[in-house]
Amino acid sequence: MKHRPPRTRAPLDAVGRYLLVQAAALRADAASIDNGAPDAVHSMRSTVRRLRSALAAFGAVRRTGGNDAGRQTVAALQRLTRLLAEAREAQVLHSRISALAGRLEGLDRVEAALAREEALAVALVRESVRDGRCTALAADIESLVARLPRLGRKAVRRHLKRQWAKLARLVGMAGHPGEGVETALHAVRKQARLIRYAAEAGASVAGERWVRRGTQAKEVQEVLGVHQDAVQAVRFARGLAGTLADEETVARLCAVEEERRREAEERFALLWEKIQPPKRK
Repeated sequence: MKHRPPRTRAPLDAVGRYLLVQAAALRADAASIDNGAPDAVHSMRSTVRRLRSALAAFGAVRRTGGNDAGRQTVAALQRLTRLLAEAREAQVLHSRISALAGRLEGLDRVEAALAREEALAVALVRESVRDGRCTALAADIESLVARLPRLGRKAVRRHLKRQWAKLARLVGMAGHPGEGVETALHAVRKQARLIRYAAEAGASVAGERWVRRGTQAKEVQEVLGVHQDAVQAVRFARGLAGTLADEETVARLCAVEEERRREAEERFALLWEKIQPPKRK
C-alpha cells in the first residue's frame, strides 16, 4: 500500500516527504499487526529500517541541532527495531527449519519449539503496538520533519556518495581472511541496506545513477541476507546438541547451512566485482 504524506505548511524536500510517507506506513503497520495480518511484522520492520536509514544517511538529527527530542526519536526507533528483530528472526528461522524438516529427519521437536517461540515474539510485538507507542513515534517523526532544513540536489548526492564510500571500505575490510569475516559481511549488509533506502528517499532528486546504486545495494543486501540467515541457523543448530536434537541431526543441519553460507559468500564476491570492478594497476 502506498501512503501519501500529510499536508504541511512549508514545501518539503525529497527526504522530508519520504520520512512522512514512512511515518504514515508505521501507523498502517501497527494496525495490521493489531489485526493479526500474516506479513505485518516484516512490513513494519522494513518501514522502521527505511526510517532509520533515511535519518542516519542524511544526518537528520544533526541538521535539527541535535536536540533531545530528535535523539529520543532515534532511540525509540532503535528499541522498536530490537523488538521487531526478535519476532522476525524467529519467523525466518522457523520457516527455514520447517522447509528442511522434509529433507532432514529429527527436526520435529525443533520445529514445534520454534513455532512456540515465534508465537510469543509476535505476541510481544502486538502488545507493543496496542500501547500506542507506534502512533506516538509516528507523530514524533512528523514533528522532526517539520524542523528539518531543506536538502538540495547537491547535498543529497553528497550524503549518498559518502555512504557509498563507507560501503566500499567495509567491503575491503571483509576481504581480509580471518575469524571476523562473518561480522564484517554483516556490517557490509547493514550499510548496503542503509544505502538502498537512502537512495530510495532521495531518488526524485539524486538522479539515475543513484537509482542504479540503490538497486545494486539491494542486491548486496539480499545476497548477504541469505549469508546472515545461514550464520544464525548454524549458531542455533549448535545450541541444539543434547537438547532438542541428537548430534547426528545437528551435524547434518550445520552442514546444510554451512554450504548455504559459503555459496552466499561466493555470490557476493562475484556481485561486488561486477558492481565495482577492481582498479587496474
